[in-house]
Amino acid sequence: MHGGSIMRHIKHNISREGAHVMIVGYQAYGMLGRKLVDNDPIVRIYGEDYQVRASIHTVGGLSAHTDIDNLLRWIGNFNSKPRVHVVHGGPESKAAFRDKLAHELGLDADIHEPCEQLEL
Repeated sequence: MHGGSIMRHIKHNISREGAHVMIVGYQAYGMLGRKLVDNDPIVRIYGEDYQVRASIHTVGGLSAHTDIDNLLRWIGNFNSKPRVHVVHGGPESKAAFRDKLAHELGLDADIHEPCEQLEL
């Protein structure tokens, strides 16, 4: 929950009493979704502060992303050995994924922080 059309929807509804926001899946620390899950009373979206008046609901046990074993299987099918940029997840999960890429697949991977620019 840090880019795309969802940001516009959140921006226009987060301060509206009677609105409901349902969050499904893991929300990384420091990101907007985590702040909503943690019941922060004010959130910053595109440089502006918004008071949270909407009801926030979370659904645990679901993920919007493939699990690590499926990711490793998928990237292991590449004919070449791509350089991998790990950009999503909390610090511990990003480090664990980077280490698995190196040890299990022999891939060069690095970790990037939110809002860090990456040249491809």
